[in-house]
Amino acid sequence: MKIEDMMDQFAKLNISREAVLAFDKEDLKRMSNRRITNNIYQFEIQGKKQEAKFSFNKEGKLMIHPKRQEILNTLKLSQKQLDSLKNGETVMKNGNLIKLDPSINELLHIEAKKIIIPKKIKGISISQEQKEELLKGKEITLKGEHEIPIKVKYDVAKADFSVKTQDPKMKQVLKISDTNKDMSINKEISKEKKRSFSFRKSDNAGKKEKSRGLKR
Repeated sequence: MKIEDMMDQFAKLNISREAVLAFDKEDLKRMSNRRITNNIYQFEIQGKKQEAKFSFNKEGKLMIHPKRQEILNTLKLSQKQLDSLKNGETVMKNGNLIKLDPSINELLHIEAKKIIIPKKIKGISISQEQKEELLKGKEITLKGEHEIPIKVKYDVAKADFSVKTQDPKMKQVLKISDTNKDMSINKEISKEKKRSFSFRKSDNAGKKEKSRGLKR
């Protein structure tokens, strides 16, 4: 999705171009590829403060994912399934992998058949059985150099694979499928000078919050 189209959508919420460019760069890339942002953003609509994540659907419409106090059970999951999600597990229903985003209490899901499993990870082949396990939201373990285990799992919340290992030659957390790059976004951001926006980004990982101005 082009950055100009993204800007037009945010403009309808009276969120300026400068404020959007102040978003985390990774979130801009994720939105351009129709993925939900990792971070929660604070903004105002008609004087009312709101907290939400953003994404764009396949039609290019801006989607607001508000921070909720309770889970909105739009997928009609059982209490057992909801309890599993609250414990950080991934559940499956009607061919969909489902994960809870606890930061906003939203159910994130993807059709398992749409997940593309790579043939190899770090040169290690994945068996058909392991592929099936990944499509069920299960974690698999591969044997790396010197038999050091490499744990792989599909992360529904990030719409990407999570790869973890203790191998000192590899990063502790690697992403193997999120290779989308929108150079137009990087180019435009680099052209923008840093300005003072009354904009605030909430860090879901409990890190120190960053404050930025939002210019309307």
